[in-house]
Amino acid sequence: MITVHRFHIEPTKEQERKLFQTLTLCRQLYNTALKQREICYRQKGKSPCCTTQKNELPALKRELPEYKQVNAQVFQDCLQRLDNAFERFFKGLAGYPRYKDRDHYRSFTYPQADKQDHFKRPGYIYLPKIGYVKLKAHFEFDPAKISRINVKYHNRKWYVNLTSEIEETQTVEVINKIGIDVGLLTFAALSDAVKIDNPKFS
Repeated sequence: MITVHRFHIEPTKEQERKLFQTLTLCRQLYNTALKQREICYRQKGKSPCCTTQKNELPALKRELPEYKQVNAQVFQDCLQRLDNAFERFFKGLAGYPRYKDRDHYRSFTYPQADKQDHFKRPGYIYLPKIGYVKLKAHFEFDPAKISRINVKYHNRKWYVNLTSEIEETQTVEVINKIGIDVGLLTFAALSDAVKIDNPKFS
């Protein structure tokens, strides 16, 4: 079973600068990847697949050093997000993917959480390239179950959505089987020797 818990985080001013920078670069990458797909389709009749675009990330970082400030998995998830949007479009589940402005790209994701690093410091969550950010956890959770970390900016506050994979426990309901013999003198005689009187109607 997949569960998602949202917690408030309190970054320092420097950490918040990095968070906003990450959102900006992810949005730029998303829009650039969308533009690349459109241009290639017009020129060649075929768009690059998600894997091809992911393989181009190292070259992008060499050309644009500022992209080195963002964790590689975050960028890969950004491109996967675009690919998922196209998949929903082709299946008729959503409209054509749109270019994102600042108000419509407010989260980024670490798709493979490292349990040993992210929660090593009590009361904090480690976000690669950001640092240890104060975590306001209002209830306990098992860090070993966390598989995915999404960071979201909403209403001028920062949150983390922690995805956990929990095994469903099967509950077995025990039902006592009792035979019932419906008669005229007694309404019912149960197999466990309990008798129910015949109801009398006036």
